[in-house]
Amino acid sequence: MDSRPDTNQADSRITHKPKACDRGLVTSTTAPPHAKFSLITPFLGPPTALREFLRKLIACELHPGEIIVVDNGEEHVLGPVAREFDRVRIIHEPEPGPGPARNAGAAVANFDVIAFLDQDCSPMPGWARAVSDAFQDESVSIVAGQVHSYISDNFSDASVVAYQKVFAHRNDLNIRNGFVGTGNLAVRKHVFDKVGGFSGINRSEERDWSSRATKAGFSLGYSPEMGVHHPMSRSIEQLHFRVRREYALEYLTRVEDYGERISLFREAVNVLWELAGELHDIAQTDRVPSVRERILAAVCCARLAGRKILTIAGVVLSGSASDVISEWRVRTVSRGK
Repeated sequence: MDSRPDTNQADSRITHKPKACDRGLVTSTTAPPHAKFSLITPFLGPPTALREFLRKLIACELHPGEIIVVDNGEEHVLGPVAREFDRVRIIHEPEPGPGPARNAGAAVANFDVIAFLDQDCSPMPGWARAVSDAFQDESVSIVAGQVHSYISDNFSDASVVAYQKVFAHRNDLNIRNGFVGTGNLAVRKHVFDKVGGFSGINRSEERDWSSRATKAGFSLGYSPEMGVHHPMSRSIEQLHFRVRREYALEYLTRVEDYGERISLFREAVNVLWELAGELHDIAQTDRVPSVRERILAAVCCARLAGRKILTIAGVVLSGSASDVISEWRVRTVSRGK
């Protein structure tokens, strides 16, 4: 296969008509039609969680040609689960972080298209067919799918819910800003090899990989039919937790690559500019039709903006970026278990 960059700009909105879904459990005793792509999932958690994830994944009339689960934990207890399902194999990646785990899976993938799906995403019925259909067009090299956020538990903070209805996991908005989310992403294998693997936990893997991909000449596509469900964050603290990591990564990147520190203070000013843009988006969106929800979403935006400014100042003044990254890893491992 030609490994040159795709210079043709594919339509960023790739569509198809979703097919019906057979919701029965598919085990090694039945073999439904499968799409010719490899699915890679980094995984932290017990066998029961993996079994539930796989049941959701292969419950449709079309599913991936192979499923590679990358065990990113330390207990090596996931292997027996693979024997319960068709075309599922477990490999282990000792280096912490979803980026290295995805890279390990891509290295052993057997198909010309590879898809990455996070363990906390539940694919919608037409997901696998959407992946397959998107790459029928030879000009398509990278496709991010839609992520539908849902409430997984009782929420006491209505502003957090309203905010996520507008902004959470919006790959359609991310692409406008030059990057794609890696939790629901498909890419041609030769493109992935050309761009290189995802970075580790000391980088923002989504922005870093997307930047390298676009610089190499590949276009970023978006498929609303390549949809998955993802649980919402349950509190402002959970929303802010990811933000803290992003700013810590930005700090480390600037200090290591450019020797800059003071420039991060300018980010605090940019936060206010971003807040203005988010408030405009809330006013224009149809994702929260009621005036009450729009107000609640705006309140959450303001709360997050204040936390962002304090985080930037705190990271720069204390130099605690590495502590923030370590905290993220510990809490991620804990949540996975």
